[in-house]
Amino acid sequence: MKQYNLKIAQFSEQGLRSKNEDRLFYSCFGSNRHLLIVADGMGGYEDGDLAAEIAIETISDVVMNSGGGIIENIELAFFNAHTTINKKLLNAGATIGGVIFWEDDIYIFWAGDVKIIINNGGDIFISHDHTLLNTLRDAEITIKPEEVKRLRSTVMRSIGGKTNSYTPEIIKLKMSKHCKGIICTDGISQFYTNENLLNILSNVENIPHFIPAPSLVNAIDNVTTLAFIKTM
Repeated sequence: MKQYNLKIAQFSEQGLRSKNEDRLFYSCFGSNRHLLIVADGMGGYEDGDLAAEIAIETISDVVMNSGGGIIENIELAFFNAHTTINKKLLNAGATIGGVIFWEDDIYIFWAGDVKIIINNGGDIFISHDHTLLNTLRDAEITIKPEEVKRLRSTVMRSIGGKTNSYTPEIIKLKMSKHCKGIICTDGISQFYTNENLLNILSNVENIPHFIPAPSLVNAIDNVTTLAFIKTM
């Protein structure tokens, strides 16, 4: 197939936290092969930044250097990252979201509440956060309004941490001629709903100005975005 490129924009700020525990990664590792990852060190843990770094280092190494099927490699990468974090760090975890462009296919993977939104030639994909809030909503359990904030911040899947629910959700798409998307941490959702992000994504053509970063400088949480537009 014809060679294509990705225009990339990235933004990461500490917000009002004591340190920025978000990490992001992008690499073109072959003809029509690209890997994008955003990792969010989990609040309430001591070494979220280190967990995010280990997660990205492990996942990128396995995905870019292993043989075999892509889905199997993603699953292996998450297992290795989860094992390594729990072995090296006593109290750390991270949520992960990523996209692999592999020739004319797109592989979307995530565990936790890192948000992924893609406009693939008009077909829209929005990741479903692995949170306790969504778990209860999916089960059609009534939720008190005052409980929403706490339930939204309780993740049900992560790499490392106190859970063994580290297996990523993986979606495969056939890539369209026109494709653009965003991967962002949950700190962004303080400012943008899924609908807001989708509207920004649908209208933007100039990738460096994808997210109006100045509006996020007073965010409570770390805010990190990795955005892309496919170009021929």
